[in-house]
Amino acid sequence: MLLGAIVTSAHADDNVLVMGYPERDKIPMIADVPSHEGIFKDLYTAAAARLGMKLEIVRKPKKRIYAEMAEGKIDFYPAAAYAADRTEFMFWFPNGLQTQEMCVTGKAVPLITDLAKAPAMRVGQEIGGSKADLPKTHPQLRIVELGTKIDFEMLMQLITAGRSDLMFADKEVIEYHKAQKTSRILPTWV
Repeated sequence: MLLGAIVTSAHADDNVLVMGYPERDKIPMIADVPSHEGIFKDLYTAAAARLGMKLEIVRKPKKRIYAEMAEGKIDFYPAAAYAADRTEFMFWFPNGLQTQEMCVTGKAVPLITDLAKAPAMRVGQEIGGSKADLPKTHPQLRIVELGTKIDFEMLMQLITAGRSDLMFADKEVIEYHKAQKTSRILPTWV
């Protein structure tokens, strides 16, 4: 019933649950715009139906999603990273899906098992990404904002081109691309 607790916005009267997600893919979770196909659509369409509601999916830049959540225009953003400054208008709950962030680096970088022991590196992220405070606890890491709409293919291109030493990706996204035998974007070292 945690999902029901979210529905306190102006959309509750319309029986519409509004999900916001950035304008990029996170396959298999959600396809690139204009499609919304993926696990998120299937899961939250079923959840909305159980509440007697319809799901509406809107795709916008991440910062606009957060602003519209604060205004009550968007009800939720699945898999949004926790940030203390967002607790005024967001809360996090288990949705039944498991994820784990993994470091993705170039072939020459030794295996990283602990960020505290990582060498000095440039950490690439999207503009407004959740890793901005990482250097506070890991001063050897420097954040480099590399643009918007960074999907897994772009992430691999940025690392291969040397624009970033390290980036983060969700394990399910990496596993999905590893399972695709025809993938052109996954180098042999991943």
